[in-house]
Amino acid sequence: MYVCRTRGVAGGIAAASNYVISFVAAKTYLNIVHSLQLFGTFWFYGAVSVICFVYLYFELPETEGKTLEQIERLFAAKK
Repeated sequence: MYVCRTRGVAGGIAAASNYVISFVAAKTYLNIVHSLQLFGTFWFYGAVSVICFVYLYFELPETEGKTLEQIERLFAAKK
């Protein structure tokens, strides 16, 4: 029962974070285009994406082929 509540809360936090980040990106897009021109804006968003990819590549553990219990123990061990 505890696991279901935790996953539900985590899913809600992930969705809310996505909506907030998407809102900020949409609201600041025109200001960034005005400041950096169109090509600079795409380079900026590309650089942010590469930085996020590198961070997640090294920080996010591999969970393919593992059971839910194994994944829970993996994340519980990080506390």
